[in-house]
Amino acid sequence: MYLLTTVRRYATCTLAVACLFVCHKASAALDLNGIASHSEFGKDQYMAALYLEDLSADAKQILLSNQRKRMEIKVVADRLFSRKFKRQWIEGVAINAGNFDLKKHAQNLADFSNMLKIKLVKDDTLTIERTFRRGVEVAVNGVMLGTIEDVEFFDLILRSWIGPVPLSTDFKTDLLQAGSIEPDTLARFKNIRTTRERVAALNTGLAAAAATAAVAAAAPPKPEQASPPAQIAASEPSEATSASSISEALATQTETETTQQSTQASSSAANSSTTIADTTSDSSSAPAAETVATLPNQILQQEDVFDDEEDDFSYTAADLLSRQLYLSKLTRWTGSYIKYPKSALRRGNQGTVRVTIIINRKGDVTSANIIKESPYKSLNKEALKAIKRASPYPAMPDIITGDSFEFTLPVVFALRDE
Repeated sequence: MYLLTTVRRYATCTLAVACLFVCHKASAALDLNGIASHSEFGKDQYMAALYLEDLSADAKQILLSNQRKRMEIKVVADRLFSRKFKRQWIEGVAINAGNFDLKKHAQNLADFSNMLKIKLVKDDTLTIERTFRRGVEVAVNGVMLGTIEDVEFFDLILRSWIGPVPLSTDFKTDLLQAGSIEPDTLARFKNIRTTRERVAALNTGLAAAAATAAVAAAAPPKPEQASPPAQIAASEPSEATSASSISEALATQTETETTQQSTQASSSAANSSTTIADTTSDSSSAPAAETVATLPNQILQQEDVFDDEEDDFSYTAADLLSRQLYLSKLTRWTGSYIKYPKSALRRGNQGTVRVTIIINRKGDVTSANIIKESPYKSLNKEALKAIKRASPYPAMPDIITGDSFEFTLPVVFALRDE
């Protein structure tokens, strides 16, 4: 009897200790793993930080680890344009993920993109956190924008930072410092803080938007006029896209891609490998989401909070999937026209060139501009020459609307390790 009582007490004590350990682990502050800067046309746009439970310099280990993680973006530029910022995430995922993951997370990425219709201005902090029980939380300056239930979505978008084809090699390297950060960089990052007025504006704008949406949802539907069958068939898909419509979009894109790939030219560089796709708190824990509250006598317009770009629209899963599949095709198409400059090969020069390209519906290149150069002129010139050789690109699919398609490619020049 005494022995049984002792065993029970030991088991209870062990369970209590284990519970305390798990609870402590779940609530422990995340550690700052690395800080990187992103620039375009030679101007800093934002500083990015990666927080982890366990510091690491191994990208694969970080992506596969089942732990709490957080991505933070602190805006340095006067403003980040919503359309371009969203496209950066969409392109980063399309380049670093396969078709299976694109299809699986199409709705999640559409929801995430639509959260980013917020106007991001200087000193704003965007946080994306992978939690254990609440999914992936997205907030600006502590004001919650929304939640994605599937925690694997966090690791999908993290690939655009530390995956095979990141924004730049330096960007990825700076995030994988395992906590070894230059004091000046850390000080600059921590000194970026928003204001109480900005937080109040966000709360007011989001509350107004929620109220407007609630009124619209409660309003009786307007009677629709009868439309000819052809017009009904051509109507746009609803916001709630079914899995069958996503599968249909994937099948259509894949079928078209197979046909066009049969005529695609290909070339490779000898002895080389060319890849183309290539807050308000100083603490390491994310700020808690603010409740909606307004300052006395302060009435702020929604236009002060939400981006009013004319061509901005709400993505559906089918929209996003078709764009990502098309982007993957354009990436592979460009890759077959890249030639490693002989002078760069001799000198062992490597680097990444980010180029923004605009094509018309036929696939003709109408514009190609380098937004971030490599340190070597020969690589920069070759990136533009390759795009010129690749034109015309595969024509825009019918499912993608508009007269043109704009995308950014990171052209990565990397030599094979002997």
